[in-house]
Amino acid sequence: MRPLGFEEQASVYVRHSNGAQVQAIELGAAKYENAFHVDIGVHFSDVPPFPRGYGATGPEYGPDACCFRMRLREADQDQFFGYGETIGAAESLARELARGMIATFDSFQAGWGDGSPIAKALPPDQLGRDAELFGRALLTGQHALFNDMRVRQLFPGWHPHVLPVGVLLAFLSLKRSDQVRAAEYLRVAQHSSQKGLLNASWRALLARAGRACRRMRTRSPKVPVRRV
Repeated sequence: MRPLGFEEQASVYVRHSNGAQVQAIELGAAKYENAFHVDIGVHFSDVPPFPRGYGATGPEYGPDACCFRMRLREADQDQFFGYGETIGAAESLARELARGMIATFDSFQAGWGDGSPIAKALPPDQLGRDAELFGRALLTGQHALFNDMRVRQLFPGWHPHVLPVGVLLAFLSLKRSDQVRAAEYLRVAQHSSQKGLLNASWRALLARAGRACRRMRTRSPKVPVRRV
């Protein structure tokens, strides 16, 4: 992957694409069979890495620290890939996987660029409706409702959650000096349907974004009031 611009850290390969997106690949060995799995992730350079699962460690931008993450699967949806019985077979599989991952990354880059198109496609009110749908699906057990979420429709195969997408869009809004929109995304990210994801690390990141909103608000120039 190095010729394609990826830097290796342990079993994770990371590259910064056009200065805007962070693209990550992680290979992991299966515990109970002679096989491996492949996780990929996409994040944005202007956004801090996201919290990993409990006790997880790794490079700054592994797939599990990205907003958008996906586990590659075989055609039959098996998440594990065999190493192959020969070196030639292993090399062929590696090339096939690399082509597929690069095509996925290139498509994401072409569609979402620096993240601005995501904000246009998912304004706070739309993401809020997605949060309501998510909560209703959990409450009723009607998991087919997940498919009605706009965020899931925009990113098929990635299965994004409202909390990380809301935080992502809040930070991207702060980058554009739009603290009002950032605060709206943060409110959606803390919707009651997302409480199951809100651990201490996520709360700390939300607090960090909230402080940035308040600092920006206090620095905003005051509009003089014209007295009549």
